[in-house]
Amino acid sequence: MAKIQHYVLFPNHDNSMRLYKELKAIGVNCDFAPSFDVNNNPSNPAINTRSFGEDKEKVSKYGTALMQGMKDAGVAGSAKHFPGHGDTDVDSHGALPVINIDEETLFSRELVPFISLIESGVPAIMTGHISFPKIVPNGEPASLSKTFVLYYSYWPAIWYHLLD
Repeated sequence: MAKIQHYVLFPNHDNSMRLYKELKAIGVNCDFAPSFDVNNNPSNPAINTRSFGEDKEKVSKYGTALMQGMKDAGVAGSAKHFPGHGDTDVDSHGALPVINIDEETLFSRELVPFISLIESGVPAIMTGHISFPKIVPNGEPASLSKTFVLYYSYWPAIWYHLLD
């Protein structure tokens, strides 16, 4: 286990590829981890140390390197928890977290790592069970919301919004 932790603590392409080659050798062909959330709430019980940090650019850099190493080792990865679970103080495994941010904050902070991963060809995106009431006023979680599942996860829509 110490070997695996070393790879994850220093996420770059080579370490990631070594880790995922070992996993591939024992039959793992898909990993629904790790988290690509920006950990911007120190009271977050769910993400906390599962994140690559508080800096959206660092999360993007490490996440993209890890995902590329995974891909080169022949293991499919998943970017989670789209559109971002970092700014909560509730664990979504037991209750519905609410993030009260507007669309501008969503695009300038939470989605930054996901956009980077989409650009690099991430094969899957796992939605988070999180409510964004300033974006979807009825309070439904992103995991069940057409706004997030069909619009924000659709790459050209993200580009259109960024270029607007």
